[in-house]
Amino acid sequence: MSPKQSRTASPRQPVATKPLFKRGEFLDESARRSLSITTDIRDHARFYAEDPRVAGWYEYDWYSTGGSRYFQAYVSNADTALDAMAGFQFPAEISTTARRASRQLVGAFEMVARLQVQRHLTSGRLDRRKLNQVAMHTAAGTYDGDKIRPYRRSTPTPAELPTIAIVADGANTQMWGDSEYTPRVLALTLAIQWACEAAGLPAYSALCQGNAQTFKDYPGGGVYGTLLAAPGQVISPRTYGAALHRDLWRHSKMTLHTADFEYLKFHADQIGSSISSYLYGRDWTSRDGGSAVAWAQQTLGADFVIAIGDIRDHSSAIATLPTTVGIQDAVAIVAKTAQQLS
Repeated sequence: MSPKQSRTASPRQPVATKPLFKRGEFLDESARRSLSITTDIRDHARFYAEDPRVAGWYEYDWYSTGGSRYFQAYVSNADTALDAMAGFQFPAEISTTARRASRQLVGAFEMVARLQVQRHLTSGRLDRRKLNQVAMHTAAGTYDGDKIRPYRRSTPTPAELPTIAIVADGANTQMWGDSEYTPRVLALTLAIQWACEAAGLPAYSALCQGNAQTFKDYPGGGVYGTLLAAPGQVISPRTYGAALHRDLWRHSKMTLHTADFEYLKFHADQIGSSISSYLYGRDWTSRDGGSAVAWAQQTLGADFVIAIGDIRDHSSAIATLPTTVGIQDAVAIVAKTAQQLS
């Protein structure tokens, strides 16, 4: 560690041995080049040690405004964050509500699991994963639908299982405006995720943030998605504690930044800042969930997307749920949509 390490750091913090921000790109609903940033909720919960090159930069950002309904803790440094996570028990209320709702959805998703997704067709529904090819060939005047075959169709025959993605608006404004926002959205997201898994469907869940800033190389802005679940992953419910306390959530994102110096350099360059003056909080100023449907389709390979909250391209989702909807009403909406798909 650097001799200038932060007074709020802890020797208990693990050292990151991999990039923590997965970078990519996608085309938004207007076919504009957009930045994709993906992180993993498990990395958020680890509170990695700061890179020696930025040691001490953020020690004054470790402060707490108080706990939440489900997670009472005062967090003022890395040690208190690690202690809070170690002692956290996932709320039985959220778990019970989500699992009860998921059981009501399993039947509908079992019908979806019987669908076969056929791609590379010359007619049908546009496969958004081919938008990049369509845009490039259209601009070059070389578009040929018979060669690119940009359509897909779902038919009720046993074959490759369709992939589901649940994307929820995880903007800063929502979280700070309502301390119950993230727990409410998390319960709804997990209910749908667990129902998909019980039906044998590959599924992703993500808290997504659009970006209100201008990026040098990405006219469409971008989406920063934190994966809450993904096919084949086994995640302890305790891990979600990092998202159930507003200060822990903020600190978890801050420690990801300080642990991944290469990402700091990249992002500072994109927003026109020097690395020495780049400050956490300026990186992703979000007011909504961004073009999260296009992001999920192209980055995660989702065939069907369910949008929760203020998602810019929600019209491309198979179902859109307001964050204020009761979980039983949400279940009814999703079940009806799933039945229509099958």
